[in-house]
Amino acid sequence: MTAKQANAPVSSILLSIISTVFADIRWKTPFELNDTEPAVFHGDQGDTTVPFMPQRCEDVSYLCDETFGWERVDIPFDDGSELRIVLPAPGTLETLVYDLIALRRAFSTELAVTIPQADKQELTGMDRLKAKLAARKNPASMPIYANTVTAKVALPRFEIDSTINGRTLVSILRSSGITDAFDPTHADFTGICEGALAISRIMQGTHIEVNEHGARAAVYTGTSVPGAVPQWGPEITFTVDRPFMYALMTRDRLPLFVGAVRNL
Repeated sequence: MTAKQANAPVSSILLSIISTVFADIRWKTPFELNDTEPAVFHGDQGDTTVPFMPQRCEDVSYLCDETFGWERVDIPFDDGSELRIVLPAPGTLETLVYDLIALRRAFSTELAVTIPQADKQELTGMDRLKAKLAARKNPASMPIYANTVTAKVALPRFEIDSTINGRTLVSILRSSGITDAFDPTHADFTGICEGALAISRIMQGTHIEVNEHGARAAVYTGTSVPGAVPQWGPEITFTVDRPFMYALMTRDRLPLFVGAVRNL
C-alpha cells in the first residue's frame, strides 16, 4: 500500500487492517552470476531479451502432467523451502490459471505418481494412448508423472510488482460463500467497535524478486489443450522461456506466494 493510499482522507473508513508477509531466502545451490546471459522470453505481448540464469540442479523433483499440458521443477532453497516453477505448453497459461482442477494438480504434491525407471518405456506406446482417451472422460484420472532428476534449468531473472483491485477480492470472497462480513446489516464486528461496521474492500499488493542469489518476496493485504510429454532419463532440460507460474513453498510445502509471469 502506498503512503497516498494509506493516508487518503475517506470519511466512510472507520478501520483499516493491514497484514504483511515477507520472505528473503537463498538458493541451496546459488546460480553463478558470471553464467547469466541474455536470451529471448516469448511473452504474451511479444518477445523480449532478458537475463537468463542457467544452473545444473541435481536431485530436484520433476513432474509432468500430459492431461493439462505442463511440466514442473521444484528448485530448493537452503532452508528447506523451494520455488516451484510450472511451465505450461505454449499458449495454455490462461487455461491453467482459470481451471481450478488443473491448478490444484499443478501445485499439488500428493497427486504425483513416481514412475519407476524400468516401467517408463511401457508408457510410450499404447498404454499412454489409452490413458489419454480415459482422461478425456475424466481429466483427473491421468497420473502426474514424477521423478527425481538432474535438471538443466534456464530461469529468467525477474522482479514483479502487482496489485489486486479492492473490489475484485471482495467479489472472489463473496463467490466463495463469505458474505456477511461485507453486509452492514449482517456483519458483526462488535468485538472491535460499536455501531454498523462492514468490510467494503480488500487491497492486496505483491512484490517478488528472483535472481542468482535467491528470492525475495513481500505481500500486504489491506482490509477495507496440447499436452506436455514427460522427459525420461536422469537429466532433463527445463528452459523457462515462455509464460509460467511460480509458487514459493514453505518447508511444510505450503504456498506462501503464488503468481504468474506473462511478460518480462
